[in-house]
Amino acid sequence: VTNATHIYTVTIGSGSTFALTVSVGNGWNMVSAPGTNPAGMGVTDWWSGKDPGAGVFKYAGGYVEVFTTTPSEGYWLKNSGAQVYNYPAIQIVPHNDVPLAQGWNLIGLYEVTEPTATLQTQPSGIITTPIFEYSGGYTAATNIEPGYGYWAKADQAGSIIGLSAPPLAK
Repeated sequence: VTNATHIYTVTIGSGSTFALTVSVGNGWNMVSAPGTNPAGMGVTDWWSGKDPGAGVFKYAGGYVEVFTTTPSEGYWLKNSGAQVYNYPAIQIVPHNDVPLAQGWNLIGLYEVTEPTATLQTQPSGIITTPIFEYSGGYTAATNIEPGYGYWAKADQAGSIIGLSAPPLAK
């Protein structure tokens, strides 16, 4: 699947893993870890081409460097050159509600593409602006795609709820 800013592929496997391809540009990118990587959850397990002189950061009222990843968190990654990351067997994780702090939140979701227009929150309606993606500049996102990060602004603390359920294991 291709859109103006991302190339991504999700292929659901036997019900417990999925294949994922994420394309990033040279420089800063917003990314996420949409499941469990069998290689590990460290930032270099996910993004081996990251700029060795730059950290990977989450946002919690300010930027905080991280060394391990968590599904549903978004991250700033500085990549050395454009690169396509291929993950043949990412383990599907439960689709927990995604916590939102009041103000800006850098989020990612799971292996299912979620349309931004249908996201539900608790309390209802707390996301007060479009959800933004980044590709050399910010644009309003139509979908939240696996492996990418997004900015969501909430007018109060709450959660994104009712996310698409993962496929049933066979």
